Amino acid sequence: MDTAIHRLGLAPDGALEVPTGKRYDEAGWYGGSPAPGSLGPAVIVGHVDSAKDGPSVFFRLRNLKVRDVIEVTRSDGTSVRFVVDSV
Repeated sequence: MDTAIHRLGLAPDGALEVPTGKRYDEAGWYGGSPAPGSLGPAVIVGHVDSAKDGPSVFFRLRNLKVRDVIEVTRSDGTSVRFVVDSV
């Protein structure tokens, strides 16, 4: 998968925002969590599918296998790599 990652916050009711509108099919990073590659758990969210639009950005997450590599390019142009250690 290759997707833009947009900064998300909290909705007025305190729930985590999710990608909507034109960005529905892209991922979002919760800005209240550490940035990917920083110390601590980064929170990246996205939709799997919808009845209206079908498969979305995380539809194929179920295909990940142990030792698969996930690379995130940060806003400063550097990349961080993560390795799947369990599914």
